Amino acid sequence: MEIVAKHSEVHRYEDERTSITWDAGDLFQLSKCPACSGVVLQKGYWHSETMDVPEYEVLYPSHPIEIPRGLPETIAREYSAALKIRSINVNGYGAMLRRILDMICEDRKAKGKYLANKINDLAKRGEIPTNLVNVASRLKDFGNIGAHASLGALTETEMPVLDNLTRAIVEYVYTAPLLAREATKQLSRLKSSNDAKRVEPDNSKS
Repeated sequence: MEIVAKHSEVHRYEDERTSITWDAGDLFQLSKCPACSGVVLQKGYWHSETMDVPEYEVLYPSHPIEIPRGLPETIAREYSAALKIRSINVNGYGAMLRRILDMICEDRKAKGKYLANKINDLAKRGEIPTNLVNVASRLKDFGNIGAHASLGALTETEMPVLDNLTRAIVEYVYTAPLLAREATKQLSRLKSSNDAKRVEPDNSKS
């Protein structure tokens, strides 16, 4: 996430009895999501004596995330389970999104020993465009960090990226084909209705 603006309300305080000083206060930062070019507003708190790094919470966007349409039932259930822990454990959320990516590969019969091989196989078969290979690979990498403590830890800053990477993949693989099928059915109904109107006899002259 690229931080495009910052605002600090951190001030210095002093204990008059001990002359001990410390810095504390709220921090705000506006970040740009590389996946969707949207913005994320976060509020943090910093105390120089008790914290190594500020703790941030996402203020915007605050709307609930909906599960995209068209997902197979098993993947939809896994997605729903992941969203339930999103605000509780970002590492667990990232790991579960990686699992969803693996489930997508299994559902689409992707071949390969490792997840990276399966992602490339999906691209070769035209299941996903080549520009989504990098999206899927980044989601896999974030998921690995969430699943393995030795690789570090995810933070709330990565949440919007995880959201958008996942949505980009599932909407291309499942939602877009569903919308195309629905549009085709609707057009067929309209065509049938229009054809029926053309052949109706004019009974007004009888």
